[in-house]
Amino acid sequence: MDRTGAACYIYAKTSGMLAKSFTGQRAKILFETKTLPELWSLLFKEEIPAVPQTILAQLIEKKATQKFIAEYKKLLELYSKPDVVLKNLIHWFDFENLKNAAAYLATGRSEKPDFSDITPFNILDYSQWPDVQKMTEKNELAWYNKVPEVDEQQMLSHDLDMQFVRNLLKGADKLSIGQRNAVRKLILWRYSMKNVIWVMRLKVYYNMKEDEIRKQIVYLDESKGVNDLFAGEALKIIGYDINSYEQWSKWKHSALINDIKDGKVWKLDPQVVEEKCSNDFYLLMRRSFHKEPFSALVMVAWFFIKQNELDNIRTATEAIRLNVQLEQAV
Repeated sequence: MDRTGAACYIYAKTSGMLAKSFTGQRAKILFETKTLPELWSLLFKEEIPAVPQTILAQLIEKKATQKFIAEYKKLLELYSKPDVVLKNLIHWFDFENLKNAAAYLATGRSEKPDFSDITPFNILDYSQWPDVQKMTEKNELAWYNKVPEVDEQQMLSHDLDMQFVRNLLKGADKLSIGQRNAVRKLILWRYSMKNVIWVMRLKVYYNMKEDEIRKQIVYLDESKGVNDLFAGEALKIIGYDINSYEQWSKWKHSALINDIKDGKVWKLDPQVVEEKCSNDFYLLMRRSFHKEPFSALVMVAWFFIKQNELDNIRTATEAIRLNVQLEQAV
């Protein structure tokens, strides 16, 4: 299909798909289910497998992931030559697969993990399992050439995240200037705020010092200063006092912080910030989806919205399995 025809069809198709997605207000439908079989019936047309609850929970998450991938692949295949940024997005599953592979092998497990299959868009050679070096040697992840020690996994996962985000931006730079700016804006906002939340978590939950935190942030360039498009906002709050509402109330994004409650001593709550941030990002994606209906922005926004749906499904599955109350799950 030519690019214009594909873009028109994709916008119409994805609009219908998003109308049925379990995101935004519709996410509550997931959390109103009481049992895993009920959740399965809500999500899939196939007959409910006769398996124990723990296995069914795993199958729901696996099948939801497979469905997401299958839908995205079908959309990509409508283009004779998909934009690079759109292929880079689906590589997220390869990056996550490599993290899982490292976690298995680092702890001495030899069985093959249940990898997410994005063929023919995969960059890893899964036929070479469990040889990590051979899995990565002919692609951009060739630097990841050994099974990490347990204490190395976090650092290498961090490096994988950095490469994935940089790949997205490089892919966005290949778009026409109008599309490029819109896509870059989304990516930069998403990962800048992820850095902010990460800094908050390190300060609140781990009492980490500023010098240590600086090493954990994702940077876009080697300058690693406040002008860095990924790290700048996070670096600005790195010295904030987590017990000072007055200081945080003057922050650029103060609307995201938790409110003062009567009779309670205030302390920064990263979970509240993350929830508000997630909601803001979802609303931004919905607006972006309709902003330029026949551009790459449609598929980028659709991917992130469906990724949010996948997170909702996983949360609902765990909430039912662990008997978590509806309000807590939401």
